[in-house]
Amino acid sequence: MFRRMWIVMGVVEIASVALIITYAVLVGAPTWLPIAFIAGGAVLMAAAYAMGPALRNADRHQVAGEVASIYPPEERRRDIRRIVLTAVITFVIMGTLSLSLGLIFGAEENWFPLVGLPIAMTLLFGGGVGAMFPSYRLGRRTRALVDGDLGRLRAIGKVVLGNKKVELTPEEEEAAARYAPVAPALLTYQLISLGALIAGQGILQINTLLSETSDPAFRVFSAIFLGLVIVSLAVVIPLQLRQIRRAQAYASAHPVPRSGATATSTVEV
Repeated sequence: MFRRMWIVMGVVEIASVALIITYAVLVGAPTWLPIAFIAGGAVLMAAAYAMGPALRNADRHQVAGEVASIYPPEERRRDIRRIVLTAVITFVIMGTLSLSLGLIFGAEENWFPLVGLPIAMTLLFGGGVGAMFPSYRLGRRTRALVDGDLGRLRAIGKVVLGNKKVELTPEEEEAAARYAPVAPALLTYQLISLGALIAGQGILQINTLLSETSDPAFRVFSAIFLGLVIVSLAVVIPLQLRQIRRAQAYASAHPVPRSGATATSTVEV
């Protein structure tokens, strides 16, 4: 699975390099600009390769906790409050800043940045980044159910989320029963994070298209990107919602065994 992930990432990186060079040629960008982006991407890939083993080892050093309390209700409420609070604070700050700049520089006629920028930043930071933290935390806890074995977790995911007929061991069946009640929350956070990031980027592209000072080539790029945003949301949202419903149905049909009520597993608190 890791080999396939690296192959996919390599292909994406090569395609990205080609797109960056093509864009730089079309808009007449300075030579240093594509070089900086390509070099930065290469450095980030090398850093990811170096940090991967360290993060995987850190995942193994979890704090023991109750399996039945893998995601307590009070923690869920706290995470939701944090996401909402982050979104509200971001919107107030960016809205005040945009309105102030608009009044100072007389940009009342160009109204979209005054409205679109606060909404875009709220989606990017309030929803996109804010939902990443509980998603990452729950991801670590679900991996701990199978001792960090992503292959076993993938098989469990096929059963719980994909409704596939996969042969599971008794231990994996118990792990699936514990994973199913948490999966809807995990998938919801992932949907909020990914959907908000995509939607925020889409609003920024609309701003570029409406701006009369935008470069024509950049407008074409923004139009293509906006089309990809719409397609991505149309695909991701129904898929995630379907998986959430499947996880809820599996959790209802496969309750956590009573014997596991006092069992412990390595989950992060």
